Amino acid sequence: MRARSANVDGLRVLALVAIVVGHVYTESEPAERLVQSWRLPLFFVLAGYFWRPGLAWVSDLSGRWRSTAVPYLAWLAVLTAVALPASEDPVDRLVEALLGGSYALRPLTTFWFLSCLFFAALLYRALERVPPAVRAALCLAGLVVNVLAGELLARVPLSAGTALGAVALLWCGDELRRRALDRPALTRRRAAWALLLPPVVLLAVVDDFTPLDMEDGELPVLAVVVALLLSCGFVVLADAAPAPPARVAAAYRALTRPAVVVVLVHPLVLAVLPPDSALLPSPVVAALAFVLPLVLGLGLAGTRAAPLLLGRPSTGRLGAGPAQAPRPDGRPALAAEASAGALADGTPDDGGPPDRHRPREARPPAEG
Repeated sequence: MRARSANVDGLRVLALVAIVVGHVYTESEPAERLVQSWRLPLFFVLAGYFWRPGLAWVSDLSGRWRSTAVPYLAWLAVLTAVALPASEDPVDRLVEALLGGSYALRPLTTFWFLSCLFFAALLYRALERVPPAVRAALCLAGLVVNVLAGELLARVPLSAGTALGAVALLWCGDELRRRALDRPALTRRRAAWALLLPPVVLLAVVDDFTPLDMEDGELPVLAVVVALLLSCGFVVLADAAPAPPARVAAAYRALTRPAVVVVLVHPLVLAVLPPDSALLPSPVVAALAFVLPLVLGLGLAGTRAAPLLLGRPSTGRLGAGPAQAPRPDGRPALAAEASAGALADGTPDDGGPPDRHRPREARPPAEG
């Protein structure tokens, strides 16, 4: 698993904002092109970027159960209890909620992401035992199957079928970690722009571009290529950028802690304040849909409910992260990576990596 980068934490915050914005401006073609093309694929690529190789499958399952499945089930119970009384057919809504994935309706429309990430990560963990070339072929084959039969696979409960294609995104992030991200910063920045420019040009010149919709299994080939290039380019660019000041890095890290709450709860805000109504301007609705779950999550982070609702240990005080000594390169301390949580970095909370997984430039100089 790669050492945590403060700039990548900032990228996560940007992706969280993009998730909310994409659900507010659903009828905006520019928003679809600029936001829908990368916002969720990026999180799958980041899961591979922070991949911890060599972890036993059972240990991974145990960690991901705590960090992903437990908050999934907890928020499912909370939001279903809120939504059912207002439903015209509570039985059908309850069945749809339990099936999850593409079956779930607002305010459960983002739950598919957590379950898909859960199954994709466990599947990729199982593929670690096969030779790299075979693993690459199987991951790409899963993506091809999703492209060809995505709508059918999206009908599998809990988005377990969509996980077949999502594995390829994890593989891309893992390959970035293995091959690209330990190169000099200048080389990485050039590589980032080489990845980003082609999809930007495509988005600018293609008139009938349709972004991918992983939830419903809509994965046009061009959209998949754009999503992969943009996601990988953003990760490389963020990793190669100069480290921000310590206070900014700490703010980024704090804002990623309640990510699961922002992802799962913001559809409830949008159900109360529909973006297509005249109650409030769309920018205000988007701001509220992001800020209210964020504040809720920051509050929960310092309580005993954090393991249940955030999938991570309590910080001990509201919104605060564990105190860590700064690293020589200005990045957050490596121990903070151990409490990152599944949605933040795609890894379970089961301990940090040894020092040998640090990037070359982050290793302290040898003492004479």
